[in-house]
Amino acid sequence: MVKDVVERAPYVKITLTPIIRFTDNDVLQKYQHELAVFLYLNRRDIQMDFDTTIELKGFQPKVLVSTTGIGAPSTGLARRFFFWIFTLVGLTVPYRIWFSRHCATLQVLIEKEVAEIALVTTTSRDTTGSFD
Repeated sequence: MVKDVVERAPYVKITLTPIIRFTDNDVLQKYQHELAVFLYLNRRDIQMDFDTTIELKGFQPKVLVSTTGIGAPSTGLARRFFFWIFTLVGLTVPYRIWFSRHCATLQVLIEKEVAEIALVTTTSRDTTGSFD
């Protein structure tokens, strides 16, 4: 499917969406319980928005990818130089319409799996009484 999208157009507009997936129902219930406790403890703040969002530092949700290489002959007018010429002449909107017709779109989900990790603790006893 991705190969078909890439072969159709010299550019592909990729939209990336991050999501969180819990490994099992217990982890989801623990998360929901902790969230409910936090909301209960902070219920006096009526102006606060308690929506859960995913923020990734430096994350770009939309990316434009060239399938033929930047400046390749098949890209034609889809170059930075022509964009600025059309902008200076006042034809930015027609240029963008033309450019969007030569772009394929692709949506990608980025999945983060959340699991509970069991803590392993080890204890060691020194029965000799020395601290060497």
